[in-house]
Amino acid sequence: WTNGARIRVDEINAAGGINGRKLNLFVEDAKYQVPLTIRSANSLLNKEKVFATVGLVGTAQTHAARPMIEKKGRLNLFPLTGAATMYEPFHAQRFSYFLSYAKQARGALMHFAKQGIKKVCLQTLATDYGQEIDGAFQETAKELGLTVTGVGFHKTTETEFSGTATKIKNSDCEALVMGTTVKDTIVLYTTLRKLGWDKPIVANMVAYMPLVAAAAGGAMEGMYLVAPIYLPELSDVTNETAKTFLAKYKEQHGKDAAVQAIIGYNSIEMFARAVEKAGDDITTDSVVKALETLGTYKDPFGGASLTFSAEKHHGSDSLLLYQVKDSKFVPVVKGLPY
Repeated sequence: WTNGARIRVDEINAAGGINGRKLNLFVEDAKYQVPLTIRSANSLLNKEKVFATVGLVGTAQTHAARPMIEKKGRLNLFPLTGAATMYEPFHAQRFSYFLSYAKQARGALMHFAKQGIKKVCLQTLATDYGQEIDGAFQETAKELGLTVTGVGFHKTTETEFSGTATKIKNSDCEALVMGTTVKDTIVLYTTLRKLGWDKPIVANMVAYMPLVAAAAGGAMEGMYLVAPIYLPELSDVTNETAKTFLAKYKEQHGKDAAVQAIIGYNSIEMFARAVEKAGDDITTDSVVKALETLGTYKDPFGGASLTFSAEKHHGSDSLLLYQVKDSKFVPVVKGLPY
């Protein structure tokens, strides 16, 4: 995220800034820990006196830092989490990039129900993230008349899933929804396949990383994933802005940009457009109004367009269903209903 954001900040400043002002990007590494996030937020707000926080990482981390941010009257923009609490309940200073984990789980269940699946199960983390997915899973299953054959929770530190996989296999489940991250996605999926369980398995945006699709020497083939984001193949990119960014990223970092870098670029671009629209009188209120009236932001990388309004502070309104093919996430349904 940071590398992508920094490229856009440098481009804006090289072009003269926004209405004559340069952007300063301050980055604190909180190591995905709540106490360090609180300390970092305190430093950014009180020492650096930042105008806005953009791209806070993690649900619990954002929840912890948000009271300080809002008390200071600052903006909390586009945190890297799909939690519905990033935009529900509505709050003027909060803007989310993504459709929620709950909507992603709902989209997955609706898709598989249309394929004739009647019995479903869930394995998710024993965290706020997992609870949100469980709530949406249970509600949607009931709405669609699906039978829930099992719901399991595991800790973030768990690395062995033989017992869990055996329980899923023996539960008469016809499709598994996973509320997992990276390592547990890989281990649970490959363990189930080793046991001979060949039913559909679907993850969410947290696992949308090339390393997941390419893990385990091809053993992730066939896994589904629902996400409101898109990482293009370089050969498919036609937009000149996107091509320039991707080439610059690879030149600077020696590797292709991940989807998080693209989100970082887009987040800074949307913020910059709002600040420019706000004019010389840049306040939290004026930038909020500018974001709400910015119109449609068309992702130059081919992802879903983002729009905000005075009543709607989450940008994306579209989901994609992916499947791992040849160790890559390949879109199989665009505009997945939810």
